Amino acid sequence: YLLLFTSYARNDEHYAKQGKDMPRVDYKIQGMRAKYFCDSMKMQKPFRNRIFEVVMTWEQYEDPVDGAECYRLAFVPAEEFRPPNTRLVRCPQVPGFKFGKSRGFYTLKALAPNVTLVKLVHQVDFAGHVPYKVAETSIKKLITIVDSLYRHFRRNGKIVDREVRAELMRRMLAGDFKDLHEDQIEIKSRCEELGVGHF
Repeated sequence: YLLLFTSYARNDEHYAKQGKDMPRVDYKIQGMRAKYFCDSMKMQKPFRNRIFEVVMTWEQYEDPVDGAECYRLAFVPAEEFRPPNTRLVRCPQVPGFKFGKSRGFYTLKALAPNVTLVKLVHQVDFAGHVPYKVAETSIKKLITIVDSLYRHFRRNGKIVDREVRAELMRRMLAGDFKDLHEDQIEIKSRCEELGVGHF
């Protein structure tokens, strides 16, 4: 979902909020596990609208503690992405717009078969003086992806809680944990003594 940046549904949402004249594009960078994204944001007047270009790459890894399936997606300003023998097709200068910079990363961790924990760390440079209140409002618009993720995959909280507890019990019974600290081992032992009926 994070990589389907220009799907019809997400483009419709973007243009409804930002306006039809706000550029938006993405493409896969050939020969690399990476994508180029260009997004735009309408600013409060009299400030110029902003364009943000980033390159995102990703990797899968295993949680060192419990072995859970995890993914890390990192993105940097496109101008800082200079791999050998690769030339990016950049967004041209658009009248009335100014280029800003955006960088950060997502982490996704599978808590249960249908439950994922998502974290986002995001830094924005508006490339010019922008009052704090304007910047704060604009950043909230820029990270609407978090709200979009929540709305798209939202499920009943009680069902999610039950699935997470069931997965935790499965891992405990299977001994599916790694490198636990002494206090964690103690808690695990106490939980095992409770039995299934107490969960």
